[in-house]
Amino acid sequence: MLRRGLLICSSALLIFLSRGECEENLVPNPGFIASQEVALAPHFWYHGTGDVEGVKSSEFSVGLAGDPPLAALGIKGGEDRSGEWWCRIEGLEKGKTYLLSFKAYRDEFLEAVYPEVEIFNQRMRLGNHLISKGWQDFSFSFTAVNETTTLKFINEYPVQFYFSSPFIVKADDKHREGSPPFIKDTKPLLRNDVFPLIAYGATEEDFSFISDIGFNGVVTGVSNGNVEQLIEASNREGLFLVARPESKEVLKRLSESDRLLGWYVEDEPEARSVPVERIQDTVNIIRQAGSTHPTFMAMVRPEFAQSYREGADVILMDQYPVPNEPLIWLSKSMEQAKRIAAGKGIWAVVQMFGGQGWKGKGWDREPTYEEMRALSYLAIIHGAEGLFFYTVKDGNYDLRLNKPHLKEVRQLIQELKFLSPFFLFNAEGIPEFTSDSLYAYAPDGSKPVHARMLKDGKRLCIIAINVLDKPVKGRLSGLENGISFLDDYFSGERHVVKDGNIIDEFKPYEVKLYIAGKSFMKIRVLDGKTDTIKARFFTEVAETQLDKTLGLMFRELPSDDRAIFFKADSDKNIVIHSLHVKGPFDLIFLDAEQKIASIYKNIPPCDRESLCRQYTSGRFPAGAIEVRAGVIDNLRIKEGDRVEFY
Repeated sequence: MLRRGLLICSSALLIFLSRGECEENLVPNPGFIASQEVALAPHFWYHGTGDVEGVKSSEFSVGLAGDPPLAALGIKGGEDRSGEWWCRIEGLEKGKTYLLSFKAYRDEFLEAVYPEVEIFNQRMRLGNHLISKGWQDFSFSFTAVNETTTLKFINEYPVQFYFSSPFIVKADDKHREGSPPFIKDTKPLLRNDVFPLIAYGATEEDFSFISDIGFNGVVTGVSNGNVEQLIEASNREGLFLVARPESKEVLKRLSESDRLLGWYVEDEPEARSVPVERIQDTVNIIRQAGSTHPTFMAMVRPEFAQSYREGADVILMDQYPVPNEPLIWLSKSMEQAKRIAAGKGIWAVVQMFGGQGWKGKGWDREPTYEEMRALSYLAIIHGAEGLFFYTVKDGNYDLRLNKPHLKEVRQLIQELKFLSPFFLFNAEGIPEFTSDSLYAYAPDGSKPVHARMLKDGKRLCIIAINVLDKPVKGRLSGLENGISFLDDYFSGERHVVKDGNIIDEFKPYEVKLYIAGKSFMKIRVLDGKTDTIKARFFTEVAETQLDKTLGLMFRELPSDDRAIFFKADSDKNIVIHSLHVKGPFDLIFLDAEQKIASIYKNIPPCDRESLCRQYTSGRFPAGAIEVRAGVIDNLRIKEGDRVEFY
């Protein structure tokens, strides 16, 4: 992945045009031919004149510059803020669309230092100007508001920028000469039975490590020489492949494998001005090879999503906000990309790198567990049907070298892995949050709590997250009729629904997973000899297979008067483990007569599936009950006692 700064603003669309010699350029004197008498006076072009006493003036130049040398206008911005070259554009047709293209050059890349271009008083920051010591191409479309306008090149920074080859022509819908038509009639096959959790930065020898963390897929390069080994390794480790397309032989072989999730066709093309036709050619080759697997493309600037939308079935927004930007940058970019590239899947790349190897580049520390978790759920709330994570390994960065951070990454990915069946529910709406706190808005003007409603049959869940690093309290409204209460999966708290809303409080970056329609019942434990009541519990019933798999995973443990009941399936044994529970618990197994057949006390949590002990019921069990550790001793519950449901 390319590293870059934030694009502040641009409403233009990046479009690449092969200019023919017969096309009329509406830019006057694009070669900057100057008067012999006045070197800094190219015909029809003018530059700023600050003339402000006590401040440093902007510097201007005209002539050959860059590599290779091209006729160019140069600007080194000054404190007078007059660093502009401009010309008059005439002969436009009002309401018609035009294409502006040009080249820009810089000697050195500096974070957050970008020039600008202005037309019809609309300034566009070239936040994708990342190439240094080489010319970078730029193209924008605009609609003519009037017959005339001013074209400006602007630099307000005390560094040198050059601009060359300006060209304005009326847009048309023709393909570039010799380009085959783009294949659009092949519907990509996006899997609907798995929620992708994909890792960047891994080769075949890393697959075991990737799988152990909990990822179910990996972005990797494939060649004729390693395709069979990669398929074998992905099968062995249970990983899907998002492959970079290579030869036709590789395309065909991978397309035959059920381990292929899709194709990674380009990485931040807008940052390097990659011609969209080149990407379309790649997709054509993929489709001609018979593959209907989806194509993926990462982008950081949603403004350019429309231009590249034909080259990808899924656009991955890869904003990396920690530590310099608000987390909301990710969701804001996703929403903007959805509006611009309607109909495309908009997923996200979640930042999990920083510090080691990244200091001085804008990422001086890795994101905290809370920040990574917030980014992940924020992306899901805003429609991501899969998540990519950057990065496991890149250059001198290796996740394995930071054990505390690796532990947090594993904890997060495991949580997403086991809860992912909820994320596959169908989107049902967006609940509205009204803050009762001082912090009523996020940095982008949105509400501090973002939420999304998902439904699968009668099962409904709501994911909500506080995007602020401050606590907020308020009402979550817009809940459908017939819902009496919501149960927060993580805390176990029950929230009564009144007038279509609940009241809740969120800690900084806190995630809530509300579930409607859970089953509860009361149970009591009777002494096996005297039938006197020893204990009463308000008990959650694990009905679905998902409920039974999760149990107490990632949740706060129930209070002393709460329990979870697992009903047996036919005559199968019940197997209980303590993977990813937050503390020790007591376990009761019931026999077919609902008597306590066996008890296990103070079962410790574990964080590695391979290291977790399994606790198994006897034959013909009626069920199992989990309670907080210490409850069995405190209530003097023993084997032979009887359980009643009421």
